[in-house]
Amino acid sequence: MPTLDSHPLTALLVEERTTAIAYLTRVAARHRALGFGQFGVRKEKLSRWKKSTPEIHAQLAMANLHGIDPEEIYLHPWPDRLRLALRMDADFWDLPWTVAGTVEALEDAGGLMDRPGVDRRNLVIAALGTLAATGAQWAATPPAHAAICRGPRVGPETADLFEERLKSLRSMDDILGSGHAYQAATAERQSSPAS
Repeated sequence: MPTLDSHPLTALLVEERTTAIAYLTRVAARHRALGFGQFGVRKEKLSRWKKSTPEIHAQLAMANLHGIDPEEIYLHPWPDRLRLALRMDADFWDLPWTVAGTVEALEDAGGLMDRPGVDRRNLVIAALGTLAATGAQWAATPPAHAAICRGPRVGPETADLFEERLKSLRSMDDILGSGHAYQAATAERQSSPAS
């Protein structure tokens, strides 16, 4: 199974329980079917896509493979648009960026653990991705709208803290196992002032 990292492409491979070569083979078939010609299937290509943006025809083939509207590749930057293909993140994209929508997204992220077949490592990607997106959105909210909310203003440093904590939890999971990482995350959640 591919190693989890913060890249949505890796999360997609994990969620689909596929390998890089199998995924690239499926993208290549769509690439040809859409009339874009031959497409090389080499594992290095996936590594390159994690570091730089794929060419437009490859992006269109991936969008087609995952049922993503081709217009979305122009609305969301690479690799963020891949989150539209993730089942765990898809629900969050449709919520309004309001206080009520944010609360619903956070409650849904917290409730993902109760879904059958959800693996804790995948949950961390979806839940912390939601938290980071929420923090970034709130940081960009004009003060008049933010004043409706109670509590301190959330800034970009909050999203950075979520990213750092995610790295720490991944390391703990790699070293001690998912049970310990889950217990630590649960203990933190229960001891937080918002609980």
